[in-house]
Amino acid sequence: MRLDPAARPLSAQPSATSSTTQAPASGNCAQASSSSPAACGAKDSFVGPRPAAADPITAKATPNAPIKDLATTTSTIHLDGTAQVDKLKLDLDISHTYRGDLVVTLTSPSGKSAVVSNRQGGSADDIKGSFDLTPFAGEPVAGDWKLTVQDAARQDVGTLNSWGLTIQPKSDQPPPPPPPEKDDSDPMKHIEYLASDALKGRNSPSEGLDTASKYMQGLMQKYGFQGPNTGAANPYEQAFDLFSFKGQRESAESVKHDASNWGQEKFDSGFFLDKTLSKSDLKTLSDRYRKANGLTAAQTPDFQSVDDVKKVALQDGKTRNTVGMLQGTGPHKDEVIVLMAHLDHLGVDRNGQVFNGADDNGSGSGVLASLLPQLQQMQKDGKLDRSVMVVWTGGEEKGLVGSSYLANHPLPGLPNSKVAGVINADMVGRWDDQRLSVIDTDTRGRNNYFHDLVDQANQKLTDPFDRVNRDINQYRDRQDGSVWNSKGIPTLFLFEGLSNPNGGGDLIDEYHQTTDDVDLIYRDSNGNKPRHVRDLLLNVVDLAANRTTGTTTPRARRVADESRGVVAWQ
Repeated sequence: MRLDPAARPLSAQPSATSSTTQAPASGNCAQASSSSPAACGAKDSFVGPRPAAADPITAKATPNAPIKDLATTTSTIHLDGTAQVDKLKLDLDISHTYRGDLVVTLTSPSGKSAVVSNRQGGSADDIKGSFDLTPFAGEPVAGDWKLTVQDAARQDVGTLNSWGLTIQPKSDQPPPPPPPEKDDSDPMKHIEYLASDALKGRNSPSEGLDTASKYMQGLMQKYGFQGPNTGAANPYEQAFDLFSFKGQRESAESVKHDASNWGQEKFDSGFFLDKTLSKSDLKTLSDRYRKANGLTAAQTPDFQSVDDVKKVALQDGKTRNTVGMLQGTGPHKDEVIVLMAHLDHLGVDRNGQVFNGADDNGSGSGVLASLLPQLQQMQKDGKLDRSVMVVWTGGEEKGLVGSSYLANHPLPGLPNSKVAGVINADMVGRWDDQRLSVIDTDTRGRNNYFHDLVDQANQKLTDPFDRVNRDINQYRDRQDGSVWNSKGIPTLFLFEGLSNPNGGGDLIDEYHQTTDDVDLIYRDSNGNKPRHVRDLLLNVVDLAANRTTGTTTPRARRVADESRGVVAWQ
């Protein structure tokens, strides 16, 4: 089962088109750097006999329009008739010397859009082929269909040679009845939504990720979570600008499937820029820049300031962390347990296929969302001593950017010294529902207090996990929680992306592939794995939020050195 299927690749082949003509000035219209049909008074038109209801509707435009740096090129096809779309295929022929610069979007007459390529493909040339775009199912055929090609970077240029549509009209068969609604406490409800093609792979930044953020904000408001980023235009968001170096963006298809390359190192393919970056961060960015451009340290010295980095960085747009706070009810409500999962994934590939990221990390994000009703009930019952903050990070797939930004920019009234523990869930949906892998050690490999809490929480379950594996410490520094672990804050990491049922093994075959779909979660456990993780995690939060040290001192005694940004908890 694949929810909301869209943008499946087809072999590149010419469309069998009906007779198509263009207004005389249509090429000039598309050549405008930011043109529209109204602006130039011309458009590509579909002319010819109206097809029978069962016949496909086809049309083609050949604007041969230049694609200029930092500009937008558009071309329009007009269709007539009363039909609705059942299936739609886009044939595309774009010549370009760096297709990773391009954002290609098709928009229907009603204004609905589908992203065909979102800066995918790196330094490879051209975008040529056919793309199935079933998000347009049910759309009226009649009107202006607009193709938009945005060049979002400098240096490389190209040409929109031609494009065409093949539309299979919708039949009169009634739609199937909708499935029964799941409860908000079922993580599968949220995973299905996050992994649908409608969210277009939740790339950072993207409209799909913004939509996913709004979805989480609605849930938090429903269950009494407050927006902690007071003073911001939206207190449920922590927005930041995302940057990269040209050549730094890696193609998702290049992933090699072995256990050594799971996760992200800090600033792998993206970063934020401001005065909070340390000398170590500048060194890291220097290394990333040299690697992206094939340079040596002798050719390019290390960056000495943020301004040095800005001279060569590309601004990719604005993205965000999504945050919410549930106030504790006990004497330690000023201390916070942070629940974290990255909300972003990889977007859409050069062929229009969506990286739905059902496991990575629809599963972790969905599990966090499913906890909100139970956490609210704990608060109402007065059983939440410490406060709980939920964080869905952006930019994780670019190199732990969102979590690093949050750690460098604590929310108002929430310094890192008040963070009593961090729990990060990533890829927790696959395999059978009797195994789970965790990391509960500090940067020196010593157990933190979560080590005992996980075992206690598991034993409190009606059906405890048979196997809690602790053999994935190699990933401790390649996930969002590592940012907090490096500051001396106890961190728990939950992860299930390896193939060995007894722990360890290779990465799952679907890691960073377009095949990471929700049907595999149902296949492995009928959706019970994320539900089992939810139950365990609820127990862990209960124990951590109400944890005592067995003394008359505060339940979690802080030893803080704010000048070094290090907090040790006992």
